[in-house]
Amino acid sequence: MNNMDQAIANWRRQMTAAGVSNPQQLDELESHLRQEVSALVSTGMPEAEAVPLALSRLGQPAPLRAEFDKVNGGTCWPVKIGAGLWVVLALAMVAFVAFFKTWELLLSAHVFCVTTGYFAAFASGGFGACYVVCRFFRALPAFRQNSLVSAGVLFAWIAAGLVVAAFALGMIWSHQHLGTYMQGDSREFGALSVILCFLVLAAMRLRVRVSERAAMLWCIGGSALASLAWFGPFLFSIGSQTTHPARIPGYLPAALSIFVGIHLVLLIIGIAPVPPPPSEAQ
Repeated sequence: MNNMDQAIANWRRQMTAAGVSNPQQLDELESHLRQEVSALVSTGMPEAEAVPLALSRLGQPAPLRAEFDKVNGGTCWPVKIGAGLWVVLALAMVAFVAFFKTWELLLSAHVFCVTTGYFAAFASGGFGACYVVCRFFRALPAFRQNSLVSAGVLFAWIAAGLVVAAFALGMIWSHQHLGTYMQGDSREFGALSVILCFLVLAAMRLRVRVSERAAMLWCIGGSALASLAWFGPFLFSIGSQTTHPARIPGYLPAALSIFVGIHLVLLIIGIAPVPPPPSEAQ
C-alpha cells in the first residue's frame, strides 16, 4: 500500500468514527479526494504534498457530516427545476392524449410513455450537463453535485422503464392492427438502444463501483442517443414511401445536429481533467 492509499485508509477510518459511515458517501468523498490529488499532481506538486493539501481542502469530518446531512435533506435548484419541468410535461401529455378521444387507450398509453420516457432521458442528460459544467468551473460545492448524480441516475431509471412500457405497448398495438409484433424499422431499434443504454447504467451503479463522473457522462450520452432514436428515423426515412418529406420540418436536421453536437462538447469537457485554481496554476 503506497502513501496515498495509506493516508486515504486512515482518513476513511476517521470519517467512519465521526459518523460518516455510509459506504456510498465515503466512496463519493474518496472519488473527489483522488480527483483533487490528481489535479494537484498534474500541476507539478509532489504527491506527498498533494495528499495532505487535498485532505485539508476536503474538510474536517464533523463539518463534512453536517454538510452531508444538509444535502441529503434537500435538493439543489437545477434538480428541482428539471424535475418540475418533467412533471409539467407529463401532466401536459395526459391532457394531450385525453384531447384526442378518437385514439384508443393502447395508442394513447404508448404515446404518453414514449414521450415522457424520452424527455426523462433528456432530463437525465441535463443533470449530467449541470454536473459536468459545475465540476469544470467549480460553480457548486462538491456535495451539491451528489444531488445531480442521484437525479441523473433516477431519471435514467424512469426513462428506461417508460421506454420499455412504450415498446411493449407498441408491440401489442402492432400485433392487433398489423399482424406482427415488430416492423423492424429504425424507431424500434432506436428505442431498444435507449433501453439498453440506461439499463446498463443502472446495472453499473448497482453492481460495479463506477464513479459519479462516469455515470453522469453516461447520462449525457444516453440523452444524445435518445434524440437520435426519436428524431433520427424521420431523417433516415426521407424519400421513402412511408414518410412524406413535406411533413418533416426543414430545421430538424440542423436542430438535431446542434443538439447532438452540444452533447459531444459536454462529453469532451467531462472527460477533460479539472483545471486547477488560478492561484495554483501560476
